[in-house]
Amino acid sequence: MGALGDVPIPHVGVSGHMITVENLVKEFSVAGGIKVAVDDISFELEVGEFFTLLGPSGCGKTTTLRSIAGLEKPTAGVISIDGRMVFDHRVLVPANKRGLGMVFQSYAVWPHMTVYDNVAFPLQVADERLRRSEMKTLVNEALELVDLGGLGDRAATMLSGGQQQRLSLARALVAKPKLLLLDEPLSNLDAKLRDRMRSELRVIQKQIGITTLFVTHDQVEALSMSDRVAVMNSGRLEQVGNPQEVYHDPVSAFVADFIGGANMFEGIVEAIEPDGSAVLRTDIGKILGRGLPGLAVGHAAVASIHLEDVVLTPDAATEVDRSNVFDGMVSLGLFNGPSVVYRVSVGDHVVEAQVGGHDTFEINASVAVVFPKRHIRILPRGEAERSAVDDAEMA
Repeated sequence: MGALGDVPIPHVGVSGHMITVENLVKEFSVAGGIKVAVDDISFELEVGEFFTLLGPSGCGKTTTLRSIAGLEKPTAGVISIDGRMVFDHRVLVPANKRGLGMVFQSYAVWPHMTVYDNVAFPLQVADERLRRSEMKTLVNEALELVDLGGLGDRAATMLSGGQQQRLSLARALVAKPKLLLLDEPLSNLDAKLRDRMRSELRVIQKQIGITTLFVTHDQVEALSMSDRVAVMNSGRLEQVGNPQEVYHDPVSAFVADFIGGANMFEGIVEAIEPDGSAVLRTDIGKILGRGLPGLAVGHAAVASIHLEDVVLTPDAATEVDRSNVFDGMVSLGLFNGPSVVYRVSVGDHVVEAQVGGHDTFEINASVAVVFPKRHIRILPRGEAERSAVDDAEMA
């Protein structure tokens, strides 16, 4: 089935975009009404790009990926793959006709097949029949690519978790698709293996240059592997940018808190400086930081700073910038080798700071807590947040 009814499948023209998603909406019927899982989102993937949808459970990221894959029928919108429309209100190209490879969270390895047969299966059921020698060449190339060469005769169930993950990747790549979709493929691995597979997966992607759409809730995966990251929240795109942008320059309080964790202080904007900096009046005192365009005096806002950007010092007099210096007392220290995460009481609030593993403070020690102005972001919150985010994305 190429399309709904007798409507031909149109081509939308060749460009540098491997995926184009326009105004995508996906609704589900639930008890008591309609749940909007994906709420009017648009984005594009460039050819060869590693693009990640990042967000908490239930934000709509997997539904978006499944809509692109053809495993969900969207409620509205347009999806094009490599210049070919695969979904709009008239067209629905089935998943097996979209020319993509996919790796699921569960790997979906067939236990009754050998490693070779698992990888060969997509070729065996393809419309285009291959000679046995051609198929063998493609399967062995895919196995070598993922470092499983020589294991073709082994039962799939005899592989380790990491090997099964690589097997599912080889099966997704064997037919040489133009697009690779990855639905949280590393989440079932232990922490050490997950770190290694993260590097291996990125190396393979760069080696073959395949356009990749990756879905994860893990911030480290998203930041370390991606060319660009799209942060999702409640079915909408909060921010799209390269890893450095979404980490250091969040456009909303949600992004600041979700990407890497941050200290957040709510308050009211008291002043806007000539350079665009904002002064936020909070319960711990006035905080000066970089303001998001669209903030105004009287707005409810949040001051955000990452844990590693907080400075702890026993002597406040040594600080040149006196803008954001507060008295604190160390209440807890968690040593993890390369660093220590301290909890510091500042008035009735708790500030978390991550410092080098050699920088130690005694419990109950008095310290100065410093928020360097260049690392503080003043972000809108409440009703003002969404409009300011939209304004910033349109600018």
